[in-house]
Amino acid sequence: MVRLMQLQPQPPELHPPLDRAWHTDPGVGYLDLTPVANEAVVVVAGARLAGLNLADGNLRWSYAQTGSTLDLTASVAGPIIAHSTQNHSLITALTWQGDVRWQIDPGIAMAGRSLTGLDGYLLARGVHLRPSVRQVCRLINAVTGSVEAEYPHVGGKPDIVPRGILASNDAGSPDETGLWLYDFTTQHAVRLHDAPHEVRIVEDALVIIDASDRDQIPPQGDLLAFDTTRGALLWSASGGPNHALAADRHHVASVIAPQENQLRATLHDLRSGTLHWTSEPMLGQEALPVLAADAVLLFVDGKRLMVFDRTNGNLLQNIDQPSTLIFGGCLAGNGLINVFRNTVSCLKTRS
Repeated sequence: MVRLMQLQPQPPELHPPLDRAWHTDPGVGYLDLTPVANEAVVVVAGARLAGLNLADGNLRWSYAQTGSTLDLTASVAGPIIAHSTQNHSLITALTWQGDVRWQIDPGIAMAGRSLTGLDGYLLARGVHLRPSVRQVCRLINAVTGSVEAEYPHVGGKPDIVPRGILASNDAGSPDETGLWLYDFTTQHAVRLHDAPHEVRIVEDALVIIDASDRDQIPPQGDLLAFDTTRGALLWSASGGPNHALAADRHHVASVIAPQENQLRATLHDLRSGTLHWTSEPMLGQEALPVLAADAVLLFVDGKRLMVFDRTNGNLLQNIDQPSTLIFGGCLAGNGLINVFRNTVSCLKTRS
């Protein structure tokens, strides 16, 4: 089996205070997918794709895909989109210059949150409709577009760990819900935990899930960290209402809701779960954390950006920064890319 690696960009040196370096309307319509970027270009998706100059936001290229965009991800070679027409799904790979590298019909019906970009490969989740309906995950060569393997899959967007492919299922029967691992060696699926959940973050062989019940007021539940190599629970802590988590080699950033309409940001040690700090309470119902090298950034209620000192949790900035991102901002170069409705912004260290 090929050693598959998740793309893990290093967090930029975003030293607060932050200012908006540029702001632009790329002319592609409503934006709600998380952008992707390399060191020169940031790519956003609406009715079309747009490649923007990372330095100043100027439009470098535009691409009109067939049908509607389902998901956006990237490999080292460039952005990759899943899109659909009335009859079938397509996957198209572009270069960072906006040229088409390949386009395939993956042979599965796809939806949102379907793609995971790897170093030289791509995971695509979808459903076979014939001869029977079954959900699978296909391994696709990101250079050629060839389908190289297919694995059983139950749940949402796939993630890769050294042992296999992870999936989360919160909508099945009691014997289907939870955190699942398809083991490459045994070629069998193993359930690591039975708690329904939607939110998951992967860092090498570790996976952290938020098993909070967001229907409770305030939400109650657990943040759970697993070693996927051994299938063992490493630690647990208080859970969200998290709509996303942020992690790197050292820490996990999340939020908790001690009271209704109140949030606190938290920072835990990745491997031990030790709580490094909990922020002062703030008004809010939902939040999306992003980890920078020296700060924890928190999009709150799609209206503002809270900037915390990563060392001690002190609030450094409260910025009016509307966002329509569902899964957090895109860290690119030395900036934070955010989208709101039809516009794209880049925040950088104040000069």
